[in-house]
Parts: sequence; structure tokens; C-alpha cells
Amino acid sequence: HLQRQRGEAAQRESDQLERRWPQSPTAAMLRGEMSVRRGDVAAAREHYQSALRLAPAHFPATLALAELDVREHQPERARERGNAVLARDPRHRPALVALAALGEMTGAPWQDNVALLRRAIEAEPDQPGARWLLIQHLLRHAPPRAALDAANEAVLALPEDARLQEALARASVAAGDLDLAVRAYSKLAAMQPGAPEPLLAQARVHGAMKDTPAARRALQQAMRQRPASVEAQAHLAQLEAAERRPA
Repeated sequence: HLQRQRGEAAQRESDQLERRWPQSPTAAMLRGEMSVRRGDVAAAREHYQSALRLAPAHFPATLALAELDVREHQPERARERGNAVLARDPRHRPALVALAALGEMTGAPWQDNVALLRRAIEAEPDQPGARWLLIQHLLRHAPPRAALDAANEAVLALPEDARLQEALARASVAAGDLDLAVRAYSKLAAMQPGAPEPLLAQARVHGAMKDTPAARRALQQAMRQRPASVEAQAHLAQLEAAERRPA
């Protein structure tokens, strides 16, 4: 009953949008989303195509159609949609990122996906999303040093982005540069005051370095920020138990 009421409210909203802005694709997009939620893929396609007829460059509609293609096991059709966008605008960052994601999903050579993400970064170097995705992709598929190089480059370009800083820390651990990982988690902790997660991660790195005093300090600081942290309490208990064991 509640779901039906929500659907009726969304329908009224889309009708109002269409009356107010008849040349806008927004109402058609909303109807498409409603159809997807109902499981009516054919209707969703028609609504998204209507949105494109109103605004041929409206990328969210193209992306929605591509997602339906993938859902119906037609990845090449989805790829064609993305390539058509790039034919019009080779520097279209969202299309480049979407094609890289499609390539990852369908098992395309990882080097091809990396090339797409690098093009996305070149198109809009101030946007962190493609940089973060590139680091994750390299962590999954390439030698760890490649991910670390990409992370260093990303943080150099966007030093105040916390997600990139966290990616640098993870890439440092993967590459075995634990000193750099400690510094990266320290900076991340400063960027996220009150969040114990960077300190907990830093404590794990200290543990891997066999630096028990530093691990304890990080855990104690995490406890000050979140006294109820079960993870910090457990790690501290493990450290104390290890110290009590006879050598």
C-alpha cells in the first residue's frame, strides 16, 4: 500500500514537471526510473528514449539505457552508446568513466580500461572520481607500484581530497611502502578529525612494522575519538595480551 502511494506521488510529480517544462527530459527520466522499479524494462526504455528525443545530449538518459542493455546481457550495445557520445565529444568524462566501468564488468583488457580512465583524468584533472577509480583499477590488476604512482600523482594534484589520501595509504601498503602508509593515514586522520578509522588503519600498519608503541598510541587516540569503538578496544586487548606472553 505504501509503495503504491509512493508510486502515485512520483507519477504526479512527473506530470507536474512535464506541464511546467515540456521540453525538459526530467519528467521522462523520472518515469523511466519508476518503470525500472516496477520491473517494466520496455516502458523504461521508451521513457529514456523520450528523454533523448527532447535532449539528445542528455547523458543520464544514455547511461540509463546502457545500464538496461547490460541488464539484458547486451554489453556491446551499451558500449556503442558510450562510443557514440565520445564520437561527438572525445573528452566527455562521464562517458569515458562509464566505458571503463563497462570494460571492467565485461572482462575487457585492464590496460584498455586504464587508458579510458587516464583520458577522463586528462579531460577534467580537477575531478577526483576518475583518479580514484584508476587507483582502484590498478590495485586490482596491475603491479602495486603502478597503483602507488597513480595515487601519488592524484594526491599531488588534489591534496585536500580525503578519498584520494585514503587510496594513497592503501596503495602504499600494497606496494610495501609502510612508512608512506603511516604518513598518509596520519594526514587522513588530520583531514577527518573525530573519525577513528584512519587511526585504526594506521595502527594496523604499525603492527605490520612491529612497532607496538606506535600502534598503541594510534589506538589510544582512536579510543579518545570514539570511546565505544569495539575494534580499537579489541586491538588494544590483543596488544596487551601479546606483551604479557613470555618471550
